[in-house]
Amino acid sequence: MRPMLTALLAIAALALMSTHCSESRKYGIIEYSVGETYMVPAGSEARQPATIGQAVGENDTVGTGPASAMELTIRNIGTVRLGENTELFLAELQAQNRIRVRVDAGNAGFFVRTEENYELEAALPTMVASVRGTEFILSPESPRGEPNWIALFDGAIVLADDKDGSMPLEGPGEVSLPPGGKLDASLIKPLSPEAIALMDELKASIDKEPRPDTGRLPQPGQPGSDLSEPEKQ
Repeated sequence: MRPMLTALLAIAALALMSTHCSESRKYGIIEYSVGETYMVPAGSEARQPATIGQAVGENDTVGTGPASAMELTIRNIGTVRLGENTELFLAELQAQNRIRVRVDAGNAGFFVRTEENYELEAALPTMVASVRGTEFILSPESPRGEPNWIALFDGAIVLADDKDGSMPLEGPGEVSLPPGGKLDASLIKPLSPEAIALMDELKASIDKEPRPDTGRLPQPGQPGSDLSEPEKQ
């Protein structure tokens, strides 16, 4: 009996450790959604309805359908707003203080605070933006049909391409980088009316809707920590 009991205890301990490790990789919270929104958990291909207060993290995908929007809080870094027909992949933690997300379709607005202890990397197929304290839009295609597009509205970001090239983007402006292209200062353009209109649309997509009381929702902790809050004594 003793060997069997030992084996059962070992299995239970492994299951508990697996659950804790899974939870510890969560680094976001779905704060609000409008219309048809969904989540695809890591290791699955099946869409599940997204719910307010749901924790998301490594290798999860969240998305929206037509005439829909979602607001996602990423740790202490800031907020991401997904417009309609948008899909966002939450990649693996690059380090304890660095988080990477990737926009696979549609338009996502990023509202990132200046936080010394955290760094957000926002990716497209041809470039990655490292950001702190800024507002920008990331999309595989601009409103004018340009590929791999980023529009910066405030602050500064550092862009990197897949050819080991990099450059800063400081102040309002936009960049589009086609497949096989290399970053260069000549790619920087002034913000277009279409970019400004899209940012206004992303901001209004959720602000115009009545918000529920989210004060009781669990808040994300530090990267690598459990999202659950300690019980009050």
